[in-house]
Amino acid sequence: MNLIKKLSEYKIRIIKAFFENPSNAKSVDVWNFLKETMEKPPSRASVINFLKELADGKYLEYMEKSGKGGYHRVYFLELSDKQFIDKIYKDTQAQLDELLKELK
Repeated sequence: MNLIKKLSEYKIRIIKAFFENPSNAKSVDVWNFLKETMEKPPSRASVINFLKELADGKYLEYMEKSGKGGYHRVYFLELSDKQFIDKIYKDTQAQLDELLKELK
């Protein structure tokens, strides 16, 4: 039985894109990339929510820049691929430890 949630294709593509091209990106840039590379891309809201989730988890960093319509987050990666994977492992282990505490 697999207790760990599998990442969807678009989420994996977003993570890979930041490693392959570590330049700064706004959510619209990421969404446009997915629209160009996927037959059925996710909604822009899904992309924004996942980028926010990555930033909240400290997997991505961001800075706010002013532009048309107000401030926009510009996302960037500060972790190496090894640091990123280590963080996933540690965070997953902590979540599993919490689950085990709740089950006892």
